[in-house]
Amino acid sequence: EFFKYFSFQFVSPMARRFFTLFDDGNTGTLDFAEYSACVWNYNSLNENAIIDFAFQIYDMDNTKSLDSLEIVRMLQEAYGSVKRMDQNTTDLCKVLRRDSKKRSSSC
Repeated sequence: EFFKYFSFQFVSPMARRFFTLFDDGNTGTLDFAEYSACVWNYNSLNENAIIDFAFQIYDMDNTKSLDSLEIVRMLQEAYGSVKRMDQNTTDLCKVLRRDSKKRSSSC
């Protein structure tokens, strides 16, 4: 309902993930308190806090670093699909996937 209300044409998986983080009651809607907390918390973050927030969401193995595949996942969720990525982002994802394969085959 939140995305429909604001008439978003496209909602990325990252936006959906963030929405579920702030939907405390898992109702599929944000009440005014949840919305206010979301806006306040996000807008009061400095650059380091935003980076920490990204790590909390995408550091799936809790290593305190993002590996190649975690970065690819973050980019895919931010853009929603490869079709929405510019060429530089697409190329970066290819390099990161290749790097991940090299690392896993050398272990």
